[in-house]
Amino acid sequence: MASNNIGAGQTYTTVQGWEDAANVSSSTWEGVIVDASEFNENVTISGPTGTPDATNYIKLSADSDSRHDGTYNTSKARIRGNSSGTHVITISEDYTYLNYLAIAQQTAGDSDECVRITSGTTDVLVEKCVFALLAEISNQDCIYAGDWGMSASVFDCAFYVGPNARAGIHAQNYQGSGSQTWHIEHCTIDASGAAGGIHGRDDSSGSTTMNVDNCAVFDAGTADYQTTGGTTWSGQGNIGSDTSCTARLGTTNNTNSVSLVSSDQAGNIHLVTDLTVNSEDYQLVAASTGTNSAVDNAVSGATQDARIDTTVDIAGNARPGTYTNRDSGAFEIAASESAAITGTAEPSATESEIVTGGETTIITLTNDTWVAAGAGAIGSEADTQAIIDGVSAATTPANGWNNEVRDKEVIGSVARTSSTVATITWTAAAAYSVTADETITVTVPAAVLVTSGVPLTATPTFTATNETSFVPYPLGRYSTAGGMQPMGGGLH
Repeated sequence: MASNNIGAGQTYTTVQGWEDAANVSSSTWEGVIVDASEFNENVTISGPTGTPDATNYIKLSADSDSRHDGTYNTSKARIRGNSSGTHVITISEDYTYLNYLAIAQQTAGDSDECVRITSGTTDVLVEKCVFALLAEISNQDCIYAGDWGMSASVFDCAFYVGPNARAGIHAQNYQGSGSQTWHIEHCTIDASGAAGGIHGRDDSSGSTTMNVDNCAVFDAGTADYQTTGGTTWSGQGNIGSDTSCTARLGTTNNTNSVSLVSSDQAGNIHLVTDLTVNSEDYQLVAASTGTNSAVDNAVSGATQDARIDTTVDIAGNARPGTYTNRDSGAFEIAASESAAITGTAEPSATESEIVTGGETTIITLTNDTWVAAGAGAIGSEADTQAIIDGVSAATTPANGWNNEVRDKEVIGSVARTSSTVATITWTAAAAYSVTADETITVTVPAAVLVTSGVPLTATPTFTATNETSFVPYPLGRYSTAGGMQPMGGGLH
């Protein structure tokens, strides 16, 4: 599919402008927001030229520079409704795909959803999106389908629903003969007092089927997993803060009474980074005194849309290859990044070895990778130099490590051995001379790391070992009359 940029100074300055073009030509079916700002508009996706299918479809996404970071981040691209009585995005076309969007509804109208999927629309995919109901008005939902047949998959999405609203995801099939089928996986829903987190309703002569796996739903006023009528539920790996999780989905790999908290505490908790209202960060963090066991049981029981990227979570953290090791919810616990030191200079290098040169310091990353080579072996020349600058002694004698080795080393000494290994081969340092051992610590700058946003202090340190020179007495003989005398000098 051809990509068409959306944003200030781009081919299309509004999202609706792009969609209108998609109604004219299939070459514009993929729209990409490349502007990290707010699009204050209401968008309807319907009536494109041609017939979408599983391989050719309408897709709206944000590029890697503009997309959200897993929160409703006001410094990133986002779409916010601006007209009461309408929905932020109305989907009336099969196979529509929303990806990496931040969508908020702030109008005060009844049934003003973030996303409404209309009658007869099938195979909709909403992936890695963030939703927020900012007005906190009754009868609003983040994603909604009413009294009609449809089908949709919702994967890796985070929802802030808010007090007074109805639900994060609401299948309201309350009459008629339409059948609804939902596949909902790896979603985190903070209902925050709304009636329901996920609400399946079936009072129709049709059917409503809710396939829910690996989701984390919290703090609904009525029920986290709310049901009305004859809705069919299935799924595993889910957690909730009340007892509705197992009531709807059974006791196999589903867990009740899990708390959503942002500070470490004992108990059955779902520990997250931050819960600032309307900008929640549901990134999971490892608990030290609490337990994360309840979020470590995710399994897949749903039929997945082939377009879904299952390898990363909503924030780009890698997911394990098997579902049984994944965390429930939109976020994976991000493993800590670290750096380890090996090489011939570890655990120590003598003074004479440093003078001669050729010693190596090997830095191996875990849960992170080096940035690609640029003008330097790792990133730019300045980035590569920063790696050398990060290898520092605790003290700075005049002819010590910092002055004679670190500050005089050339960037050509650094090699990007692999995506996780860098090797520094130290060149000769003829003027290096110390009177005591030096302890050397390697600090890897954040700029050369793909994942970590902070510098990594590598372990262990290594030692530059002082070699005290032995100065013997002059060769001679001792006389009681004249002290030490040179050999052959005789007595005087």
